[in-house]
Amino acid sequence: MSENNLPGNAQNTSERLARYETAQEILGLLIAMRAEWIHEEQKTTHNPNHTRIDQWIAESSQYRKELHNLRINDHNKIDFIINEYGPIVKAYMSSDDLTINKEVEPNVGLSQQHTLSSHQTNYVLAMSRLFTRGIHYFGDEAVFLSWLVTEHEAFNGKPYDLLTTLPGIERVYETLSRMKYGDLA
Repeated sequence: MSENNLPGNAQNTSERLARYETAQEILGLLIAMRAEWIHEEQKTTHNPNHTRIDQWIAESSQYRKELHNLRINDHNKIDFIINEYGPIVKAYMSSDDLTINKEVEPNVGLSQQHTLSSHQTNYVLAMSRLFTRGIHYFGDEAVFLSWLVTEHEAFNGKPYDLLTTLPGIERVYETLSRMKYGDLA
């Protein structure tokens, strides 16, 4: 039975679940974006802007709290996340180099005409899945981020350097999965 042929309650439940998962993915990507920006600011400049880094840490913390407190039956919060944060994610993912003006405030109205390509959608989902797994495995975002930017023999370098491609993200995810089950330290 296709989703369109589901009885009303099942279709509503399916739609609610899809919106809930979309909101989770959006928050996960916002967290990942902040982590990437922090790493870039620390890595690429001789004199990192600590005010900017502190702002991104605070934003990441806020997004983590929202993700932790998000419930499937909180329709207003889910709508807020999709309508307010979704355009930010779309703008980020629609740019060719996967960057966005980092000065943009979360509630500034960005164009909602951006659509994600199949590749960009897969990238968003893979990054969100990776960050969810990593934070869950390490129990703390800061510990996971530290692990990402530390050299590891399993990667012949830093896992972070692999996050520019889908196969690289998958390799880091698979390594975390193996670590979870004791196959690799």
